[in-house]
Amino acid sequence: MREQLALDFRLPDTATFSSFYIADNKELFASVQRAAQVPNTTLIYLWGASGSGCSHLLQAACHTASSSVYLPLKDCLNYGVDILVGLEQTHLVCFDNIEAVSGNMLWQQKIFHLFNALREHGNNIIVASRMSATALELQLADLKSRLAWGASYQIQALTDSDKIAALQLRAQARGLQLDARVGKYLLDRLPRDMSQLFASLELLDKASLVEQRKLSIPFVKTILSGIL
Repeated sequence: MREQLALDFRLPDTATFSSFYIADNKELFASVQRAAQVPNTTLIYLWGASGSGCSHLLQAACHTASSSVYLPLKDCLNYGVDILVGLEQTHLVCFDNIEAVSGNMLWQQKIFHLFNALREHGNNIIVASRMSATALELQLADLKSRLAWGASYQIQALTDSDKIAALQLRAQARGLQLDARVGKYLLDRLPRDMSQLFASLELLDKASLVEQRKLSIPFVKTILSGIL
């Protein structure tokens, strides 16, 4: 039975491996999948620009692992370091936005000790950031060194055609058909950040369900008239 430990960070249902558009990220995708399936003292470091898919992959891994916890560190700072207590027996612990603990020595020390405890128990760690491990401004040298131990992958940016294909894949997962021409229409008129594109698709999904309409360009234009 899969167990997501009871911290108040819910995983979106849409964040699955099947809804991630892989493009030129085959090796890192396979590595994250393996880490989600088998505890074997793996450490993976992912980095990429905002909206590149790092959070999606961490959340997908947590959906898959037999026991897991997803820690978006920007939000975790509001809870205090005690939320890390007892996590060493979790098969997979995912730390998102590791750069959020820059300047916070207490958090860096607690994360470093948790890393050591997870390794002693043979469990896996996936870390994500907007920057490479070498570019992180961490004051605890031991933690920065530990992050360099594992496999490091930069998520490759999607081309425009990849972004349309990613929108089509997400639409398909929602039971929608998104014609490539409609995808291009969205791409030409919205910010090209995938998070914003997916948020717009979610609005369209809801409107399509209510009005029982297909995603045509006139329909999309009407629904998104306030932001196009």
